[in-house]
Amino acid sequence: MENFELLTEAEVAKVLRISPRALRSARAAGELQHVKIGRLIRYRQEHVESFIRQATVQAPGRAARVPSVVRGRRQPVRTFTARNQGLAA
Repeated sequence: MENFELLTEAEVAKVLRISPRALRSARAAGELQHVKIGRLIRYRQEHVESFIRQATVQAPGRAARVPSVVRGRRQPVRTFTARNQGLAA
């Protein structure tokens, strides 16, 4: 049998620095796995670590395209007309 530690709601909320209510919301949304023993809810350490990994957001890379307006050039504004869509007679 595996040897693992079960954490309480208060312990997990403290580790994640979120309110117990936010923790319950994450659990109800299926974002955080839990163990239910009778009426008690407990969390496995590896499930909390997995939740943190999944919630981690990567910063955009340097290859992100900067809009030309930010670089100082304006893009021409294209408006819809029947003529430029080939609908005019």
